[in-house]
Amino acid sequence: ASENSEAFRFLYFGDPQNGIRSHVSRAFRTGFKAAPDAAFITMAGDLVSVPGVDQQWRDLFHAGSWILSETPLAPVMGNHAYYINGSWLDKHSEYWRPHFTLPQNGLKSLPETNYFFHYQGLLFVVLNGSEQHEAQARWLDDLLQVEESTWIVISMHQPLYSTKEGRDGIKLRNIFLPVFDKHHVDLVLQGHDHTFGRTIPLIADRPAGRREKGTVYINSVSGSKQYGLDPTRAEMFAITGENTQYYHVIDVDAKKMILRSYSVDTMLVDEVVIKPMKR
Repeated sequence: ASENSEAFRFLYFGDPQNGIRSHVSRAFRTGFKAAPDAAFITMAGDLVSVPGVDQQWRDLFHAGSWILSETPLAPVMGNHAYYINGSWLDKHSEYWRPHFTLPQNGLKSLPETNYFFHYQGLLFVVLNGSEQHEAQARWLDDLLQVEESTWIVISMHQPLYSTKEGRDGIKLRNIFLPVFDKHHVDLVLQGHDHTFGRTIPLIADRPAGRREKGTVYINSVSGSKQYGLDPTRAEMFAITGENTQYYHVIDVDAKKMILRSYSVDTMLVDEVVIKPMKR
């Protein structure tokens, strides 16, 4: 990475989790074909379904194949990292950390599952949506007061605004929205709901006004597991979709960020331009 705020792009995928060899592999390929110059790839949690089954990790790295050997991966931990031996536990699988080498600059109690890095004018922050929410909110508030950047992008598995039927991220909104709004976060990348949805710019749990800087939230899925679509806060979403795999190309420069969303058959389904906040 350059030390200057030079233009670049990166790839974002929602949950792989299921159909890793059969379905996620083509998401990797079509995403890479659309952005072969991507600086890095991020996946918003639930990289595998059962983390104690090493075959699933082999399937993931087989699906990414040579792409992951030349493009860095910034993974996000999902709730399935806590699914061990048929039970949901409070501690995540020990299989997570041996598979990755990630920054250890987040909470000391969440090594390599809560972290951040800078890339050419972008501050990219990964949160662990499964535990220690209040502590991470305080950590994030402190971080954003001292780390300067043109752009702030956050990725976490569980969405603040859900697109799956029967879900609502109100608990996470109550904890994280005050921090996101205070520091004018530009974009939040999420998964978990196995559907697609991109919000209009939001602030204080409402649509942002013409003269206000809002945050754009997006949910997505890259694997074969698909849920029914029924956003609780439908008025917050500019577009939604279901029963489709997606990949997303995000172009970043000093004046704008462009989020383009594609179905896995390379059809452009959404495009939004985000302007930076003068910080």
